[in-house]
Amino acid sequence: MLFGCASSTVKFRSKDPVQVRLVEPGGQVSDEILGTTPFSVPSERVFGRILSAQANRRESQTWYFVPTDAHDIEVTFHLERDEDSLEKDREKDRAREREQERQKEANSAKTESIVQKNKFLRLVLASYQALSQDLYEDALRLAQEAALQQTELAAPEILKGLALIKLKKFELAKQAFKRAKILDPGDPNIDVLLNSFQEP
Repeated sequence: MLFGCASSTVKFRSKDPVQVRLVEPGGQVSDEILGTTPFSVPSERVFGRILSAQANRRESQTWYFVPTDAHDIEVTFHLERDEDSLEKDREKDRAREREQERQKEANSAKTESIVQKNKFLRLVLASYQALSQDLYEDALRLAQEAALQQTELAAPEILKGLALIKLKKFELAKQAFKRAKILDPGDPNIDVLLNSFQEP
């Protein structure tokens, strides 16, 4: 591009920061940065010179300045994004959307897990209360529901066993205690229940 300038000031500006360098006569871009927009330089530093304008991840442009009778001149750079950087940004956007979706699913699963645990605790408590009130059928039913909520925990099996003893279903009670022992082998209370288990 051609731009005229006189012995005054050239002002460079752009929407995003643009680094401007002089291009040597052999076509080599100088390592020295003339300035980063917005900035101004005396016009004699740039007229008759080729400038290289480079913004972050945008195609570089070359500008050629020629003398003119005008005084102060202002140059605005409009640099287009290169296709590679655009695609990289699109991929970043897609990755960010995937991560947001994954996080949303994880939060949803966490919320669902909390709901299930709360329901489990309510069922265990209700089963225990039914046992204490001699409502053995209700205690067994609630313990069975709790066991379906958290299949890896021993508490529902213990409650089932206690309710089954009261209902005189001794073999089923013993099986429930054995399942509890498998789920929680370190609980000595389950050993006590199994060792002291006797049919009347």
